[in-house]
Amino acid sequence: MDRRYDDSPHRWVICGNSIGGLIALMTGVMLQHRQVTTSSIVAADNPIDTMKHYPKEERQRDRLAGLVLLNCAGGLTGIRFSELSPIGAALWWLFTTIFFRSPLVYWLFERIRRPASLRQTLRQIYRNAEAITEELIEILRAPAHDDGARDVFAAVLRGDAGPTPRELLQQLSPEKQVLVLWGRDDPWTPFDRGLHPGTAFPNWVPVPTQLRLICIEDCGHCPHDDAPERVNAEMCTFLRELWLVEQDRRGQQTSDL
Repeated sequence: MDRRYDDSPHRWVICGNSIGGLIALMTGVMLQHRQVTTSSIVAADNPIDTMKHYPKEERQRDRLAGLVLLNCAGGLTGIRFSELSPIGAALWWLFTTIFFRSPLVYWLFERIRRPASLRQTLRQIYRNAEAITEELIEILRAPAHDDGARDVFAAVLRGDAGPTPRELLQQLSPEKQVLVLWGRDDPWTPFDRGLHPGTAFPNWVPVPTQLRLICIEDCGHCPHDDAPERVNAEMCTFLRELWLVEQDRRGQQTSDL
């Protein structure tokens, strides 16, 4: 964005599903406080060089317009030790230390990437059976055949869960608008139960009115693929509203000048 638009007022609207939703939140928090390095260009003393650069300076540039989260995950990986009982934390540490660092994790990887396994998993998280196509299966399998894929798989299982949605939402500026879309029938990131339910998201932002939570009935973990017409309609409405806010904001900035 900085290279393409430089000093223009264009800003990002970031969307993510599941773990991608958490990454979108992390990125949004970063972009709203982005430090940008610039250099001033002025007339040069040497007539041969008509312009020259003064030393670089840093300033804050707000690059975040809004966020769209679809069934946002509670962590980048499985389980946080802080969310377990002392006994549960000890057992989880033992399991990750032994299983995730042994050849067994590669056996698990081989089983998961089989077409039959992927199809069975998708049946658990999709409600629209017609969306589970052979093309989708191949799209999901393709990265699993890249060089080093199984090592990445093992590293992800051993990785840190990162910040929680609550921690990130609390860091958003009050003027940032967030659209949260959630499939009602998601067994992986439940809408109304667990440690990070969708129903709690409006309670975690600085201003309740900055977040709109929409539950999509008869929909699973991937709303954009399970109920694309509904998701597209909600996102387009949200983007139009953000566009009007951006226009008002730019108009105010112009009048201030």
